[in-house]
Amino acid sequence: RPGSARAAVVRAAEERGAAEAEGRAAAAAQMAVEHAVREAHEACRREHERSMAAMSQKHAAALERMRAELQALEERAEETGAALGAATKRAASLDERRAQADGDAAALHGRLCAAEEERDAAVGALSASRAEAEGAAAALAAAESRSAEMRHELC
Repeated sequence: RPGSARAAVVRAAEERGAAEAEGRAAAAAQMAVEHAVREAHEACRREHERSMAAMSQKHAAALERMRAELQALEERAEETGAALGAATKRAASLDERRAQADGDAAALHGRLCAAEEERDAAVGALSASRAEAEGAAAALAAAESRSAEMRHELC
């Protein structure tokens, strides 16, 4: 059966060819998968870099805004501190002026009380002088009346 040996050789060659073709196809598929994985990894790396760059820019802008807000808050704090210092100084000045005014008012009250006492003494003295003057006027009127009577008697 020489034909069957030949067919066996052809079959074996076909099987080897098919196995080699399958091996090449598997190797090509493996290489294609590895290439696709490398490309996917590279695409992911580029997307990650792009995302990180965009996030970095957003964070930098937010940080700059926060720095500006902090600067504005610090300036307002300085202004508020200066205003508070001025208000405290003004309050101390007003306290001094009020204490001086209280002292002046107390001195004025003392002088007023002394003036009222002097007035009361003067009114008392005036009343006594008036009573004395009225007594003297009554004595003078009595003396004049007596003098007139005596003149009348003499004439």
